[in-house]
Formats: sequence, structure tokens, C-alpha cells
Amino acid sequence: MQILIAAGGSAAAVSQAKYESLTAVSMLARLRCDELLGVADGASLERLFGFAAGSKNALRLVVSRSGGTLTFVGRDDAEGSLVFANVTRASLTAGQFATVSIFRTSSAATTAQVIVRQNGTTFDNQTSAVAYGALPTGTGNGAINIGNATHGLAVDAFAVFNRAVTTADHDTAFTAGTSGLVGGQLMTEGTGTTAADVVGGGTALTLTSVTWDAGGTWDGGAGGGLSDSTRRRRRRMASAAFTH
Repeated sequence: MQILIAAGGSAAAVSQAKYESLTAVSMLARLRCDELLGVADGASLERLFGFAAGSKNALRLVVSRSGGTLTFVGRDDAEGSLVFANVTRASLTAGQFATVSIFRTSSAATTAQVIVRQNGTTFDNQTSAVAYGALPTGTGNGAINIGNATHGLAVDAFAVFNRAVTTADHDTAFTAGTSGLVGGQLMTEGTGTTAADVVGGGTALTLTSVTWDAGGTWDGGAGGGLSDSTRRRRRRMASAAFTH
């Protein structure tokens, strides 16, 4: 399953204790390429997903397009742009899924990172070693918000880690036991107005102006996902093999 978030809609969770003490945070999302390819030339989507500190974002993903290039920026509302990655639009495939991650900390050699990956291929992986301020901690920090005011988004999975993610994290569906996973949604419900957290004690995402779609089941061996049509074809082949 996947969720289709309308322009102005959201998948959001209020601040919760397990996020309020994080000193390092990564967010990883599996996004359908069609919506990324639909960003207009010269346009900038100021938040595809974000990790809030009070009323501001301690980390958010911004996407902009200039000609044939999409730029994915990890940004802090207080610090400014932390790190960015450039991806050629032509490398993204409509009907397939890309995984995008952003990382932020203040206590490691790599203080920020953006990775964009699809079908086992890393399109860009950029890091920063600039010294940034520490992530805000304490009550009221760590609220999650996925969605954009002006552009729709299709999301198959979303996760928060307490460490920098790797390409292996991009290629493998997470579980409650995945190392460093603090919270995550696999969007398996198919109906309703919430998406459950796979990690115990978590808060579900509340879905606003969101519809469920049957496409987009995470394929752990696909490095960001097979197309919906390819997945359906494989299911038909498997079913035929089973019945003969």
C-alpha cells in the first residue's frame, strides 16, 4: 500500500517522548517518482517531510527543480541549508519509487547527509562536516510532518532513525527490530485515517486529505522499489507457477 497525500494534506504525529531526546536523527522516505517528476521548472517545495523543534523544523527536506536537475536539500530553519544532493530528472522512472534520506547531528565527523537512491543505484550521496548547533531536545520537540502545501505526494514508507542511514537501509524494508529505528510507518493499513508505528510505544501518523492506494508495497531487493506494473507481473508469474 501507499498513501496519496493531496496538496495541503499531511501525515503527521505530535511530539512524543522517544523523539524528544534525539541528538542525531535521520528520516528516510520511499516516494513515488511521478510526484517528484511533476515539480515544475523553477519551483521549490519547501517541505516534503520534516522533524520539528517547537514551531520550527530542526530538519526538513526541500526539493527544487532547475531545468533537468532536481535538488534535494536537508535544511534547518535556524541553521539554514545543511547539505544538498543533485539528481538528473531523466534518471528517475515514472511508476517506480525512489528512497530519499536526510541526516542531522552535531557530534560526528559527518554532521549532515542526503542520499537519493532508486533500484539499487545511488543517484547522489552528499555529506557535510560543517559544525552545526545541537538538535533541540526536550518536551515539544520531534513532531513529524509529511506533506506539502502546494504539491501532492505518494509515500510508501517513512522511518526515523537515531543514526545516519546507509544504502542498505534504503534497500531493505525496516522492521521493529531494525538497528537504530526509532519509529516508522510501512503504510499497510489500506484504510482509515492513521498509519501505525511499527515500533512499540509509538504514535501513529494522523492522515489528513490522504487516500490509500493499492500500489507501492516495499520490495526489499529493489533498492527503492520496482514499478507497480512489474510487481503485478511478478505476482501473476508466481501464481501461475504455483498452480501448475
